[in-house]
Amino acid sequence: MDAIKRLFILTVVFSVFCFSAQADSPPEPLAPDRIKIDGDGGDWSGIDPFMSEFGLGKKEDGQIDVKNFHMGFSQDAFFFKAVLDPAPTSISPSEDLSVLQLIFDSDSNEVTGNIGSKIYKVVPKGFETRFELVLTRDKQLVGRMYSSDDSFNKLITEWKSGSENLGVSGSTVEFKIPYSMINFKSSQGAESIRILFAEFANMTSKEGYSKQIIKLDFGAIKKGKTVASKNEAASSEGGFSIFHLIFLTIWIVSILCGFAIAPKAGLSNGLAAVNLVPFLGQLIFLFVLAFGQWPLHKDYQKLEDRLREFDEEI
Repeated sequence: MDAIKRLFILTVVFSVFCFSAQADSPPEPLAPDRIKIDGDGGDWSGIDPFMSEFGLGKKEDGQIDVKNFHMGFSQDAFFFKAVLDPAPTSISPSEDLSVLQLIFDSDSNEVTGNIGSKIYKVVPKGFETRFELVLTRDKQLVGRMYSSDDSFNKLITEWKSGSENLGVSGSTVEFKIPYSMINFKSSQGAESIRILFAEFANMTSKEGYSKQIIKLDFGAIKKGKTVASKNEAASSEGGFSIFHLIFLTIWIVSILCGFAIAPKAGLSNGLAAVNLVPFLGQLIFLFVLAFGQWPLHKDYQKLEDRLREFDEEI
C-alpha cells in the first residue's frame, strides 16, 4: 500500500510539473498553406498558444489586453495570432495606441545591431528590427516595421488590415512577418533568434519586455514534420508526446489502485479489471464503488444484526 501511495504522489507531482512546463509552448513549424492571414483564427485550431496570457494580464479603461498569443513559423516567415480584450472597435484612443511590440535580433548577437538606443525605458542591445501593432485614432489596427536606425524609429513598411501580412476580425488579429523584413535567414537545421515581447496598451511603466531565445527547427519543415495544413486529416508530426506519457502513467496507477481497493471492499478482482479499459473502465469502477453495496458492508450489517439479537436476549 505504501508503494502505491508513493507512486500516486509521484504521478500527481509529475503531472503538475509537465502541465506547468507546457504553459509556454515553443513555436510550431507550419505547413505552407496552414495559416491564412484573415483574422479568422480558426487556422490555429489544435495548436497550443505560445503564451496563454501576454504581458501583465491587467488593464484599465481605454486599454487593451493581449490574450491567447500564438506563434508559428514556415520556411520563410513568422506567423502570429492574438486575441485582444476588448475589441479594438470599442476603444477610441486620443492618439495612436501601441498594442504590442516584437523586437528581433536576427543573428542572436549582442554586438551587432542596436547599441544604446532606447525603446521607451528599455535598451534592446544587439537587436535590429521591431514590429509594432498599433491602434490608430480612427480605430484601425496597423502593423509597422522599423529598423534600429534613428533610435528604432526608421519606418520600413506599414501593413493595414486586409493586406497579405495583417488580418483583423473582431477581437482576433493575425499577422505575418517575412524573414526578409528582419534580415533573418532560415536554414535546414535548427536556428535561434532572440525576440523581445512587450504589451504596452495595458501598461503605464512601458517596461514590460519579456526576452526569449526562440529555437526554430527548420529541419522538421524539410522532413515534412509540420502542423498539418488545412486539407490534411492530421498532423504529420505524430509521435509520442508528454501528454501521452501523463495519460499512460495515470492509467497504470488507476489499474494498480483498483486491484488494491477491490479486495478491501470485498469486491472481486474482476471488477478491478475493468480499469484496463481507458476512461470507461474508470467510470464504471468509480460508479460501483460510489453507489453499489459492498460485500464488506453486508458482512458488517449481519454482524450488527447478530449483536442486536444478542443484546435483546440479554
